Amino acid sequence: MVDLTLASIPASLILAYIPHVAKGFFLVKTLKKYNNVMPREMVEDKRVHSTESGKTALRCLAAHQNGLEAFASFSAAVLAAKAAGLPTDVTDPICMGFLALRVVYNVLYMTNTNEATAGLRSLSWFGGMGATLTLMYKAAMGN
Repeated sequence: MVDLTLASIPASLILAYIPHVAKGFFLVKTLKKYNNVMPREMVEDKRVHSTESGKTALRCLAAHQNGLEAFASFSAAVLAAKAAGLPTDVTDPICMGFLALRVVYNVLYMTNTNEATAGLRSLSWFGGMGATLTLMYKAAMGN
């Protein structure tokens, strides 16, 4: 049987890289080519900052970076929960909730064009951070 709690670690990393792949698509759409020699310089091109597809690429980049930031603390929380011996009936729902919130976060960030969507994105971020902190707390308390 798959340990969903541990499986949430690579799933979280995959979710962090989905916006990175999407960023490449939107950069090619904007610039009509992909610079594989200096790919990070592509986001500095003026066309990226002045076109809708370029702005989407920048939002994808931000979602990717945030996903990597969230991955570090979430992974530590999952490992702490496993080390503390927390049962999977406690950890699985928290981890699956975190992953669902990261999907929502990615979609909202990559498609965001207004304050309402940005607010929902922030709520999904807080929810994900809440899940991470809940795991850490439960691991520390041993429950």
